Amino acid sequence: MLARPLVALERICVFILVVLFLKNLADYFQSYLVLLVEQAAIRDLRNDLHRHLQRLSLSFFHARRTGTLISRVTNDVEYLRNALASGISTMGKDLLTLVGAIGLAFYASWRLTLLALLVLPPAAFLLSSIGRSMRRRSTRTQERMGDLTAILQETIVGARVVRAFGTEGFEAEKFERANQAFFKAFVRMRRVALAARPLSEFALVLVAVAMLWYGGREIFTRQTLAPHQFVLFVTALLTTISPTKSVAEVSA
Repeated sequence: MLARPLVALERICVFILVVLFLKNLADYFQSYLVLLVEQAAIRDLRNDLHRHLQRLSLSFFHARRTGTLISRVTNDVEYLRNALASGISTMGKDLLTLVGAIGLAFYASWRLTLLALLVLPPAAFLLSSIGRSMRRRSTRTQERMGDLTAILQETIVGARVVRAFGTEGFEAEKFERANQAFFKAFVRMRRVALAARPLSEFALVLVAVAMLWYGGREIFTRQTLAPHQFVLFVTALLTTISPTKSVAEVSA
């Protein structure tokens, strides 16, 4: 009599091991493929930027600092790499999760789902506003980094001139002012980025609570919704919180 339960237990253990092995294997290949795409895109972008610089006129270089141009090829490309790394790895998976969760919510209760979709636009507007603010502040941060790189490059290249005229203190103050400007711009940018997740989470939870209140009325007052349907709907709605926050962060 004990044979069957033991066989079932063994099958469950094997199933768990196989599923976890396949999951970890898929995670590895996903990370590796994302790495290949990300680095290939950045490699091609650097090559295109370098070729473009070679075709520009001498007046273009005379009107701009060398450090600013170097920053465009190094720091700006690094910002793009970070965006690609986070976007490629999460966007597809999170979008599929969102579509699946919304489909499950429609299956549970199309009325509640339509109501949720009517309530969601204000939350989406909040997230898009945060994204626009992030892009503006990111541009300012890159500009300040360009100034900082330009000053550092000029100081190093012109080290003999600085020593000859004794302007070390002036150059140090100029670098410190540029460094302080970059510090402020970077902190402002990160402050908006750090606020994006809690604000988006609160907005989405607010929608979920509103749906919980409305669904409870449908169950206990009007009795137009079965309890198991409501539980399924709430589960699907809560499932959308994490991927929606991730998509918002990527778009920011």
